[in-house]
Amino acid sequence: MAGTIKDGAYVLSQRTEALEGFEQELESAHLVGEWQIPRKPQPDTGGVPYLWKWNTMLNMMRQAVEVLGLEEGGRRSILYTNPEIPTKGTTLSLRAGLQMLRPHETAWAHRHSMSALRFVVKGNPGAYTVVDGQKLYTEENDLILTPQGTWHHHENPTEEDVIWLDAIDTPFVRNINAMFYEQYSSMKQPLVDDTESAELQAGWVRPPQANLDANRGLAVAYKWQTTFDHLRRLADKKGSPYDGVILEYVNPITGGAALPTLDCHVQMLRNGEETKEHRHTSGTVYFVIQGEGETVAADQVLRWSKGDGFVVPNWAWHRHRNIGGAEALLFSVSDAPVLKAVQLYREESKDG
Repeated sequence: MAGTIKDGAYVLSQRTEALEGFEQELESAHLVGEWQIPRKPQPDTGGVPYLWKWNTMLNMMRQAVEVLGLEEGGRRSILYTNPEIPTKGTTLSLRAGLQMLRPHETAWAHRHSMSALRFVVKGNPGAYTVVDGQKLYTEENDLILTPQGTWHHHENPTEEDVIWLDAIDTPFVRNINAMFYEQYSSMKQPLVDDTESAELQAGWVRPPQANLDANRGLAVAYKWQTTFDHLRRLADKKGSPYDGVILEYVNPITGGAALPTLDCHVQMLRNGEETKEHRHTSGTVYFVIQGEGETVAADQVLRWSKGDGFVVPNWAWHRHRNIGGAEALLFSVSDAPVLKAVQLYREESKDG
């Protein structure tokens, strides 16, 4: 009967010999009847919950250094690949992973139509990313944006390794077939005058002639000390029942998401705090800044500690719990802006 659910999807037509014969005729003409397309009552989760341990990632990055020089590969990002996503995404819309830059290395300049970000895991105030000619220094736990179409390269003139979390919307851009990529004519791009920096033109005060394309995101660095100070000021407040004390990194001009396709948050789970269960149509990648805890996602327990990365797929029920003796801090990135832009973001909780 039409309109009934069978095998988790609505049946839109009664099966008859005549209909099946007609459907074969349609297929031979490269056509399909709309009634043949499944109608599920809600989304499937995109991939599975999964955890990547810090020690494993660190070992892999050190091995990558031995087998791949930057002059040969340009980038040594080692990406978190979801076991149930054949296209090797971390979620259906984004990829994330870790990258290491050794002392005195430069990762060459390029640009592309994908939006990307760097969350600095092991920083050094002497190392930096250059975005459209602007130096953005990589201090620990800073967030650095490289919006779509911006030239960017990385330099580490120090004596220490620098490591950061990469996140990029490659799966989304590839799925809509809008990928562009271009290498710069030399290893490094030239620097701009400090008065041309996006940070100067996007702050609480700015030159009257500032004319930034803020809608694509801004080439800015969100400094950790300022972010952490805001978190600490809210530590005694009620917070979110689903995320504890949580802050969003916003575009300082539009007030929207940090990038058009990626939003970023940092959250604090206080000592012993356990959140309630909820789910949403966006998939989320987390990185553990400090602390120990566990996240239960789609009935899987992900036990995490400092330096670990993990993914919660879209529409998967999940909750967090701090099981350490101190505050736990998590950085996260998701594809929520894409869904919100087309009115497809949904969120629900088990407590209504």
